[in-house]
Amino acid sequence: MRGKAAVTVLFLLAAFISAASAQVTVSIGDLKASPGESITAPIMIYDVTNYGTGTINITYNSSVVYVTDVASTADSTVVAWKVDNVTGYVSISAWNLKGVSGDISFANVTFKAIGSPGDKSDLNIEIVTLKDITYKDIPATPINGSFRILPIIRPVAVPTMTPIGIAVLIGMLSVIATIVMIRRRE
Repeated sequence: MRGKAAVTVLFLLAAFISAASAQVTVSIGDLKASPGESITAPIMIYDVTNYGTGTINITYNSSVVYVTDVASTADSTVVAWKVDNVTGYVSISAWNLKGVSGDISFANVTFKAIGSPGDKSDLNIEIVTLKDITYKDIPATPINGSFRILPIIRPVAVPTMTPIGIAVLIGMLSVIATIVMIRRRE
């Protein structure tokens, strides 16, 4: 009897650990862009079951980055979005009427680097609502991201050949060839 009880406890513990490891998370990731560059990144929902609808907010430092666009994905249709680049805030509402499970893309957000090289902003996620297709709440944990503006990499100057440069090069090679021939005769 004790053996069966121990096996039952181990089975329940394993089931609990398995369920806990499949926690739903919402993430934007860590993004990088050159000054003035725009980059599009998905808001991802991981390990979701029967995603139906949601509203997700992102706050950011508006002296570093702006949000310029929000678009639907194959997994989720954006029905409304509102951006305030003065305060650094975007609110996105989307849905999937048929439901979708697994790792899904909630919305594609386009960010534009407006700060200086080396500037960084947190991308803080707030899950306002997240519901399945029966409108039951889906508990989820936000995983904040970041946006960093890359340093400017200046290309190395490569000298170009001009007619004068070619003439100088030919002259130098002629002098070197003459010196080599004189030394060989000696």
